[in-house]
Amino acid sequence: MGADAMMDPMEENQESRSRKWKRPRSMAWAWAGLFFISFALLAFAALSALTHAYSRSSLLERNSLHCAWRVWQGLGDLERGLDRMARAAERGTAEDFGFTLHQVRSILEERAWVLDSLPVLAEWNELEEIASELNSCWGEIHQQVQVWSQGEPSSESGAAALLVRDWNERIRDLRGRIIAHLNATPLVRRHPSDTAFLLILLLLSPAGVAFVARALWSAQRGRWGTRWARGALSSVWRDEGPGIDPIREPSKTSGEAGGVEGGTIPLGVVLCRGGGVIEYVNDVALRMMGLQRPEEILGRTCEEVHRERMYELGGKEVELAAQTDPTQLFLDSEGRPISIQRTEIPLELGKENAVLFGLQDLRDTRRFQRQLLDQKEWLEVILESITDAVVSTDAHGMITFMNPVALALSGQDPNQVLGRPVRQVLPIVEEGTGRLLPHPVDECLREEHPMHSGGNSALSTRGGALVPVDDKAAPIFDHDGHLRGAVLVLRDNSEQRAVARTLEESENKYRQMFEFSPEAIVLLDRNGTVLDVNKRVEDLLGYSRADAIGKGLISLPFFPWRSKVKVLSRFAKRLSNRNIPPYELEFITRSGERKVGLVRATLMRSGDGRDVKDLVMVMDITKQKRIEESLRRRDAILEAVARSSEALLRNKVWEESADEVLRMLGQATGVSRVYIFKHLLGLDGEKRSEPQFEWHTGGARSYFSLAGYQSISLADGRWTRWIEILERGDVIAGNTEGFPEDERDQLRAIDTLSLIIVPVFLENSLWGILGFDDCENEREWSSSEIEAIKAGAATLGAVLYRARSEQRLIEARRRVAEVASRIQQNLLLGQIPFGIPRLEIATLAIPSEEVDGDFYEFIEHGEQHLDIMIGDVMGKGLPAALLGAGAKSQLMQAVWKGLQGQNGIGMVPMSRVMEEMHRRLVPQLIALDSFMTVFYGRFDLERGELDFIDCGHTKTLCFRADQGVSDTIEGSNMPLGFAPQEVYEEFRTSIRPGDVFLLYSDGVTEAMRADGEMFGLERLREFLTTHQALGPGDLLRQLRQTVEEFQLGARLGDDFTCIAVRIRQEESSAPTVLSMLMRGGLADLAELREFVGILCNSSKEYPVSEEQVGLLQLAVNEAAANIIEHGHPDGLAPVLVEGEIQGWMIRFRLFHHGIDFTPPEAIDTHEFDLEQFRGFGLGIMSRILDDIRYTVEADGRKCVTLEKDLRVSSLD
Repeated sequence: MGADAMMDPMEENQESRSRKWKRPRSMAWAWAGLFFISFALLAFAALSALTHAYSRSSLLERNSLHCAWRVWQGLGDLERGLDRMARAAERGTAEDFGFTLHQVRSILEERAWVLDSLPVLAEWNELEEIASELNSCWGEIHQQVQVWSQGEPSSESGAAALLVRDWNERIRDLRGRIIAHLNATPLVRRHPSDTAFLLILLLLSPAGVAFVARALWSAQRGRWGTRWARGALSSVWRDEGPGIDPIREPSKTSGEAGGVEGGTIPLGVVLCRGGGVIEYVNDVALRMMGLQRPEEILGRTCEEVHRERMYELGGKEVELAAQTDPTQLFLDSEGRPISIQRTEIPLELGKENAVLFGLQDLRDTRRFQRQLLDQKEWLEVILESITDAVVSTDAHGMITFMNPVALALSGQDPNQVLGRPVRQVLPIVEEGTGRLLPHPVDECLREEHPMHSGGNSALSTRGGALVPVDDKAAPIFDHDGHLRGAVLVLRDNSEQRAVARTLEESENKYRQMFEFSPEAIVLLDRNGTVLDVNKRVEDLLGYSRADAIGKGLISLPFFPWRSKVKVLSRFAKRLSNRNIPPYELEFITRSGERKVGLVRATLMRSGDGRDVKDLVMVMDITKQKRIEESLRRRDAILEAVARSSEALLRNKVWEESADEVLRMLGQATGVSRVYIFKHLLGLDGEKRSEPQFEWHTGGARSYFSLAGYQSISLADGRWTRWIEILERGDVIAGNTEGFPEDERDQLRAIDTLSLIIVPVFLENSLWGILGFDDCENEREWSSSEIEAIKAGAATLGAVLYRARSEQRLIEARRRVAEVASRIQQNLLLGQIPFGIPRLEIATLAIPSEEVDGDFYEFIEHGEQHLDIMIGDVMGKGLPAALLGAGAKSQLMQAVWKGLQGQNGIGMVPMSRVMEEMHRRLVPQLIALDSFMTVFYGRFDLERGELDFIDCGHTKTLCFRADQGVSDTIEGSNMPLGFAPQEVYEEFRTSIRPGDVFLLYSDGVTEAMRADGEMFGLERLREFLTTHQALGPGDLLRQLRQTVEEFQLGARLGDDFTCIAVRIRQEESSAPTVLSMLMRGGLADLAELREFVGILCNSSKEYPVSEEQVGLLQLAVNEAAANIIEHGHPDGLAPVLVEGEIQGWMIRFRLFHHGIDFTPPEAIDTHEFDLEQFRGFGLGIMSRILDDIRYTVEADGRKCVTLEKDLRVSSLD
């Protein structure tokens, strides 16, 4: 072939196509001209509008836009600071959190100008809402940061992290909205330098006109030309320039590989300009021609390249074939021949003609065809294997293919269905009604896009059964975009549809439960964002779903600040799988009312645990809390009333407890004043009401200082209505505004906003009022509070009644006590005898509040004998007193009768006296179901004996002077009245001078204090031993004081009757005095001890025991030895010893001229051996003797005096 082998056909084709497209090309230029004129006008209008807009933009940038830009920048710093602060809180490190907290506080202070910019920002209408939200958020952040700066941020770090993270999201959202407004505002972006304006200028340029013309011309050639035109215009819009070829190179994954694995055949491209010069070639074309680099053919002509690369087969047949068949043979890079399919496209670039060659390797085409066959077979296998029914149709809806599943659903033979309308073979109906639905294939073919019948469709089979199916039909287009048919896919979803219905029913059920639950329900995601709320939330709080859904917990409008912190803390704990019990939370409704809810929350997790939702249920317990608060106040008032009653009853004088009672009532009710007014008669005889007691807070004025309220005249007409209400027993209560105008003015004058006044009655008469004033708040008094306060007033009335009754009782008791005293003094108590010198006697009789039967009597038988009888009749009151008086009388009669029987000579035996009393008294006692205890004793001073008959009386105590102990004496006879016959046995005990006898009634030992403990016999025995040295009168007075101290002020429950008898010493003769002189020193100590024994035995009236004699010898021996050893070192100084004994006292005096002696302040009293006479010093002496004195006589002699009371035991 020659050089024209490639060019001639190209030129011939260009000429023929130039003639063919001459007319359309002229029309294209006409359209291009019109298009040019239109765009010129459009450009002029656009330039004018943009110039005006630009001038407006310049003005706004100086205020609102510039301000918005600065705010956006300032918020960026705050956003970054909050992000760091949230991360520090999540880590839980207090030091990091404190550091970031300081940073955020510094940012808030340094960016304070943001708040100053908000009014300017709000001038832009679109940013007014953003400015308001930013102001609220900024203030909230600033307030909490200040709180955290002063102390710990939160007891829960998770709550702090959530709170800071919420702030961060809100700031980020506000910044995004600001920049979005800035980007969307034409006054900011539509400047003359923008892309649109460049496009207008480009279209007005010659190159732009050329491209527009080319686009219009190419659009008439079909879809490829349209794509080329669109590509050209898009390249202009992207500023890629008009000289770039709009046909893109194939990607390396397909074109460079030279294969068809991607499902496409690589295309080689060659562009030749005028003269056949190659200007562009792609990599695929280079490989087809066996070349490596584009430089090998660029700039050369097609003829040269063809001549070098064409495989010459020889003969005209090949040349003709090349002219008629656009297939040529080339040699590839390895020298192998390849068949090339050539396609020509004439072009016009500017004023030059050009040809675009498309080269296709037929080997790739054949491989592609083989792949298509393989894919077809593979597709058939897939279609026969899948479980879905697949049907294909032609463009008229006639079936061309059905897979086995589709054939099975239709129930027909394959030969019977092919070529039939799909709507007849596979009719689609509505599942519930069986109504025939528009077939999805027909709809798909008509609309040319995928269609389906919906979720309630079913396939009507040949047998009439309905099979629930999911259907979808999609159109099939060929390479040129022509509709070739449709494919229908049917899936049997009977099980899925049943499950879906079950799920739908369950969902509807739970949705109904969710919506109409009596509790407000909020569903949250794991970030605390509200996903849904039920209708109860709207009813309870007044906020719609839109006000809650999509917002975080911290942003919900119905949480006060404290509730936000509390709910965030609980939310964080739940996310960490901690069990949170129900808790109370306060809410604020849209109207501003505060409500209380009981919150219970449950975490709901998906199967894999990734999706976490928090279901929060809130029960409105506002009414319950109000009732509880009312009951709490009532209980507080009742408790105060109870404590007040206790205080009033504890104190006999109720006025002393009044101030405390009013304080408790005032604090329990929470009022400003509590007061008691008493109605009384004034000096002028007019009924008046005067304040008696009052308690008030610091801010309230006192009625005692309010003019006109110190004494209110009840005759004044202002109070008539109130007096009538109170006398009926009703209560005056309410807010001041609810009272008549004249009363309202009076209450306002004393600062009262709310009050309650209850009447206090005493014996059915209005005694006064108990009032409560609230000077700070208006309040409605609940019925429970009123009843509780009325109970307090009733208690006060009862206390007043008790006080009046006690006063009457005291008066009655006083009169009874006077009678009882006269009875006791005149009938029951005898006279103390004074004719017996050796007996010292004292009596004490304290009557209890009620007279009883204690009595005593004395009968003298000369100076040496005395009868004493003391008794106690069971019971109290006048009967017991009369029996006691009768017993005393019978005693006297029995004694006198016995004396008459003896002709007045001697003493009547005690047994005869008791027998006579028994005969006279016991029948009366038995008849009265009573008895009498009696102690009858006779002191015989001549013989030193006490004879006694004890008939069940309290044990008589006797202090033995010689032993220094108190003992009891008692007999074994029964009380009088226990038995009709009784033999009275006498008992005898010795008496010695110094002995003390204590006779008493059971009112002494049974004296009881408040805790129930009695004084008892042991305390009485100890008392007598301790105080025996006192005279009888002083002894009984001390006993009374001791018992009263034991009772701690409690009153006596029985008569306190005592008789104390002391045996006096007989008048003795002159004292016995002996003396001896020791000259031999220590050798004379034995003689000294003998001297002491002689002196002790010289007393006949008061004998000294052998033990006391030995102790005295030891003490005197020790004193003399100390004088000899320490007073006279030579050991030979004389010592004069004088001994004196008189009565019970013995005294030794030791005189010497030795060295002075200074007695020590403390004396060692350690244990010693009585068999030793030395080595104990002053210690032994001080334990034996009662007194040791060291003196210096007038003549210079030193004297040591030793004294001992022989009635007191030594070594005690």
